[in-house]
Amino acid sequence: LDVIQRGAEADLHALVLDSSALWHGITHNEVVVYSLGSDHLRNITEGYTRQMAGRTVDRLPTHIDVGNFLYSWLLGPTWLPPESGVRWMPGSATLRIGVPTPGSLLELNGQCPRAQLLVAPRHLMVLVDGVLAGDTRIYNPESTFRRLFPMPAVAVGKTSVEIEIRVDPVDRKDGQDYGLVFGEIAVRP
Repeated sequence: LDVIQRGAEADLHALVLDSSALWHGITHNEVVVYSLGSDHLRNITEGYTRQMAGRTVDRLPTHIDVGNFLYSWLLGPTWLPPESGVRWMPGSATLRIGVPTPGSLLELNGQCPRAQLLVAPRHLMVLVDGVLAGDTRIYNPESTFRRLFPMPAVAVGKTSVEIEIRVDPVDRKDGQDYGLVFGEIAVRP
């Protein structure tokens, strides 16, 4: 809210929670809705829930902010806890995501710390419902990355798919594997 009030340049889409993630958060007591209808905030969660119940569509989001705990229900069990708006994956991690249309692209946005890349480039492989969507390498000095992969034919006609992300090599620290850091994963039409 502070970003909006200051008038700073911001992607307002990034500040809006997907409706299915909002619904999941409300129904699992993770989100509270407030109104600023007068000079103070008023909790309107109960009324908002009743209004939203009739409009909720059983679709998964096509955009997942991996570092936001409100999207955790879409992530497989191997993801590490969120840290400052991002989340580490070990050598392999999964998530469920909605598919808007045939011919969509899968977009991965993340980071690979420079210290890891100094040791070795990372090999990134992506599978969609078990079918290889693509693989790529992340090299030094590239520390942030954005990769686009065409959705394979197995996704056609489905409303959601399971994405598996694999990275090799990984760094091991205090008994935990650290592969890559992700911020956003999305399916773009």
